[in-house]
Amino acid sequence: MIGEFNQTRVRYYAATEKSFREPLVFVAPLAINMAIYDLYPYRSLIKYFQNAGFDVYLVDWGRLGFKDRHLNFLSFIEDFIPKA
Repeated sequence: MIGEFNQTRVRYYAATEKSFREPLVFVAPLAINMAIYDLYPYRSLIKYFQNAGFDVYLVDWGRLGFKDRHLNFLSFIEDFIPKA
């Protein structure tokens, strides 16, 4: 993890052997757990791109609940992502 703000985290996965200069950034949908990118060790989208030579960043929103009902789309764009 390279950054955190409230429950939002930015995770970094270094390329196994760097082949590409540009990194990939995955932003999980709010209603879906970030585990969709790493279902099993042998079925990991993150691992696939690492092995292909990409650095990978993953934005994890955490578990949002009723207490977060005041948040809107701009909250994530203006507050959460820059601070994480």
